[in-house]
Amino acid sequence: MAPLRVGIDLTPLALTRAGTARHIHSLLAVLEPEPSLKLRRYSFGGRAKPLVPVRDVAWYLAALPALAKREG
Repeated sequence: MAPLRVGIDLTPLALTRAGTARHIHSLLAVLEPEPSLKLRRYSFGGRAKPLVPVRDVAWYLAALPALAKREG
């Protein structure tokens, strides 16, 4: 049986260490060692405040879905 492909957006890890970032760290700790999963990491990578609108529109609405479809 082929491994289940799972994509996870790591962008919040660059933006904060609270709430969402803690949840993502917890998910990674459980998902990474799982042999039945193929984990794909995605990240916008920009931390600067002026990039927030770009991230919110270009990354979440266009780039991230396109990457996931292309690599899926």
